[in-house]
Order: sequence, then C-alpha cells, then structure tokens
Amino acid sequence: KHTPEQLQEEFYKLACNYSVNVGQENINISVSGLSENMTKAMALVEEIIADAQPNDQALQMLVARILKSRENAKHNQQSCFRALGNYGIYGEDSPTLDQLSEAQLKALTCQQLTDALHTLFSYQHRVLFYGPESADAIAKTVADIHQTPKKLLKAPANKKVTPKAVSENIVYFVDYNANQTYMREHFRGEKFNTKNLAVLNIFNEYFGGSMNAIVFQEMREKRSLAYSAQSYYATPSDKDGYFTNAAIIATQNDKLIDAMTAFNELFDDMPIAEANFYMAQEDEHHQLLPQLREDGLRHEEEPFPDSLRGLSQGAHGGCRQLQPQAHRPSEEGLHVSRQGSRHGLQRPRQVRQGEEAHPRRHLRILINPTFSGDGTL
Repeated sequence: KHTPEQLQEEFYKLACNYSVNVGQENINISVSGLSENMTKAMALVEEIIADAQPNDQALQMLVARILKSRENAKHNQQSCFRALGNYGIYGEDSPTLDQLSEAQLKALTCQQLTDALHTLFSYQHRVLFYGPESADAIAKTVADIHQTPKKLLKAPANKKVTPKAVSENIVYFVDYNANQTYMREHFRGEKFNTKNLAVLNIFNEYFGGSMNAIVFQEMREKRSLAYSAQSYYATPSDKDGYFTNAAIIATQNDKLIDAMTAFNELFDDMPIAEANFYMAQEDEHHQLLPQLREDGLRHEEEPFPDSLRGLSQGAHGGCRQLQPQAHRPSEEGLHVSRQGSRHGLQRPRQVRQGEEAHPRRHLRILINPTFSGDGTL
C-alpha cells in the first residue's frame, strides 16, 4: 500500500490525476491522463477508496476550518445575501440550512468517514469512459480492476428541493451594518420546457443580461440608482424543475426605495430599444448555428427556430412580445433585498404588506431597511 506522498508521486509518474467531487445529487470519482497508463491509474484510485486510513488530527483540522469558514461568512455581505435569498426561495428546505450543525461536526469520528468511503462502491453506480480503447477492452479492464460486490445496494434517494409557491406579498429582512443594500426579486415561472429556451435567452440578453441591456442602462447609466443591476431567467438543472426570473441590484442604502420603484417600472413597462433587440435576436440565432450544422443543414437552409418566429417580424414588434415575460413571470415570486450585519445571519422576521403593495405577488427579503411605526415599509 502507498502513503499519501507516494500516491502523489505515482500519479505524477503516470501523467494522470484523479478527483472526487460531491455534488447535490451525485458523487463523481474521475480519472484522467495518458491512455496507456489508465489501467495503473485506475488501480491506484481503487486502492485509495478501499484503503483510506483514519487520521484524527486531519479530521479535527477539517472541522475547525469548516467552522471558521461559517463564522467568516456571517461577516461577508454577499454570503449573507446568498443565505437569506436561499431561505426566502426555499424556506426551511434552504440548502444553507441543510448541513451538519457544529455539534454534529464535532461528534464525527474518522472511523465513520472511512467506513462510508470503503463501502462507496457497494452502492449502485455507473462507469463512464471516454478514450481510444474499444468498448470490449475497457469493459474487461473495469471488470478486472473495479471491485464491487455481486449484489449492489440501492443508492439513497435524493431530496428534491424546488422554489416555494408564493401566494401573497411578503418581506423578509435581516439587520446588517453595511453601506450598500443588495436586493433580489425572484419569481418562479413555468416548469421546464425546451420550447421556451430561445425566447428566454433573448429576454436575458435584451433586458438584463449584460452591460448593454435595458436594466443596466436604465438603473445605473441613466438614473445612477445602482452600482450593479441585472435581471434574467434561469434554467433549472433538471427537466422537472422550474424556470425562475431574478432581478438583482446593489445600491446605496438611501436609494433603496427609489431603486425598487424604478425596477418595478421597468418590469411593468419595458422600454423598447430596437437596435438592442435586433442584436439579442441575432446573437441567439447564431448561437444555434453550430447545432444546426451538426444536424446536416446547409447554411442557406438553416431555419429560423419556431420559438423565435413570433419575434421575427421586426424588432419593434418583437420587443413588445417580450414584455409579458418581464412583468407577468408567472403565478408566484420573491423579492430579496439585503443590507449587511455584524450580528450575523439570524432567522428572518416576516412582515406582511398592506393593500398598497405592488400587484405582483412576491416575497421581499431585506436587511436593515427603514420601517414606519405601524410596521409597513
């Protein structure tokens, strides 16, 4: 068996490397490098997984780094903004809350961790290969090297987390002592549908996805209401997820109300800039050309995508057809805004707005805003 230093040296000699990545839904173990050395590299990875040894000192140092990182995050404005946004969007299912507590971390033992690693290949998994070897040759190599039990255990089910539906206007905020306010307005749209992708890409480019977009030009360049501003539709990571629309600004504390008012105006009455729209439309069309060519179409035969046909009758008409995507994103939404806190991230307080609230249903998440005596914003 090899020591950690010897393993590092062996991979260097083989001109290969490996990585272990734990994602939200998968654990990926990858090996890459020279194809003629791949068999030896795979054998080394098998050794690492099967023969990992406990190291109490390393675990204590790891736990200390994690706790220190969490403490530092409480004093970082953007980290608090992300945590607060996750709570507003997902509630108690927030990814920020889905982690081991300090007590749980300190209670972990090296034996627990190494046992979990040693049994990793006992669960159902897939082996993917990209390289010059034939399928039969690589299948034999994997069968010879990759040690698994005859009957594999069923992999644990993933916890699906989706944005919460919002049926009324709600404000979340956390006090944070800072000179800037971060604000995020979040809407949950329709479920994923490939037919919407082209139009949403045009919306992102035209309305809020770049320095030439409407949001940046209006909020920063023309009105000087924000240091940064953007609005975009995000595509879910799986086919059962939802499209989401986010509007984000960073502004001075005393400009918060004016910035929010201006943002709402842009959503309700999107400005028309024909040249900008034409560029966004052309950019999306050209993005599709490589795929069209792979499908064997000659350039002169490349069709205009069906999802863009309704927008192709001149930029002016196309701009107007994009407007419903901006101010009617769907049934529910979220408005997130924050202003930093030396007190750290606390459980957000909830404030329900009165009838004067903007007609779009959303959540607002703020940090250190100004409230009147009756509790309204």
